[in-house]
Amino acid sequence: MCRRVVYLYPSIWILLLSTVLYTLPALFYPEEIADISPNANTAALYCLVFTVGGLVLRLAVRTPLIMSQVLESPARQPIKSIPGRWLWRVLFVQGLITLWYLLKVPLQSTGLYGIFFDPEHAAQFREESLKLLDNPTLQYAYLVGFSALSPLAFALLLARASELSRSRRWGLMVPVLAFLTFYMLLTGARVGLVNLAVAGLMYAILRRRMTLGLKPLLLAGIILFMVPMLLSFLRERGRYEASALEYAEAIGERIFLLPMLISGWFVEYADTRGPIGLLAAIGLGESINWGNLIALEFLDRKEPVTIETVTTPTAFMFSNYLYFGWLGLLPSWIGLYLIDLPVDWARRAEASLRLPLLATMMYFSVIFVQSGFGVTWISHGYMSVAVIAWVAACKGVTPTARESRAHLGATNEMRHEKSRPAH
Repeated sequence: MCRRVVYLYPSIWILLLSTVLYTLPALFYPEEIADISPNANTAALYCLVFTVGGLVLRLAVRTPLIMSQVLESPARQPIKSIPGRWLWRVLFVQGLITLWYLLKVPLQSTGLYGIFFDPEHAAQFREESLKLLDNPTLQYAYLVGFSALSPLAFALLLARASELSRSRRWGLMVPVLAFLTFYMLLTGARVGLVNLAVAGLMYAILRRRMTLGLKPLLLAGIILFMVPMLLSFLRERGRYEASALEYAEAIGERIFLLPMLISGWFVEYADTRGPIGLLAAIGLGESINWGNLIALEFLDRKEPVTIETVTTPTAFMFSNYLYFGWLGLLPSWIGLYLIDLPVDWARRAEASLRLPLLATMMYFSVIFVQSGFGVTWISHGYMSVAVIAWVAACKGVTPTARESRAHLGATNEMRHEKSRPAH
């Protein structure tokens, strides 16, 4: 029985996460919102309209995928043979980026060094390691590797490891995971390993045909909270004495409360000073870092601002509110349609890339609900994943296309035989 699903599209996950991050917190943090970001309630209403309208338009415009077409290879066999060539290609590119990075930033100046060997100055190490990346091309390459290539490599690693014996599986996973961990922690950022966990969870959901047991969900939840807690402890030991519960509470607020507050600040800025307009939206207006400007104006309501370069990124639909007010719903809904386009390429890719690509695109829904539309496509590398999907679609052959050509050839041959005169 063919099961049609919509969860393969990033837009559905964006709508779900938008509800969790920007609507539901208004019910659980009413006092904090009233004191720190009173316009967050307007942001919650805006997000609710965006979610409902986006879901209706999404179901009206696109036909859900057939699950069996996604999970089967061109030979009509379950995907069990995943060649490692795409994994090594991605790791090769990341290796080149890592070498380039370390040529510009000495290891003793990285955030990773600060976390483990000088936690008292870990924040300073992280800031300096970012400042030393004075080459815009290197900055872009590292960020694409951080946000796009590393999660894709992890999904490819899981796909490749699933076909190996236990001894060979660990022989592959340990060095690759060590390299990915090293790459993600170079700047000292905690979110990198969480990104890997999300990509792995998305791959597991696809691999199990959109059903997942309690153990993988618990494991993903533990990683989601324990990794930032551990890195925070390592980075802040000697400066702050906090219990594990206090760390967990801080991380919970970072995940659920802070995005809600930031969305309210974007709405408040647009409501009090007016939308900043189309030129700013397409990057032709005055060169202003709006995330930094809003952070400097509103962040001290919650905590003291100690770094002048601090930014408060938010989801692309709230960036559109900053540009156009409530009319920002229209480009936000169009954006959902564009985000889903690479899925149609990925599902036509060869078997070795299909599930890892889809899992990476689903993971990117987490980035889209935290960053602007153009920033996620270009700086975070969603366009790179889309290009890989398009190349793979050009090389790959879908089951339907191959079978259609075979059927057409057989039909033409039969017609030719019937048209021959009998002897």
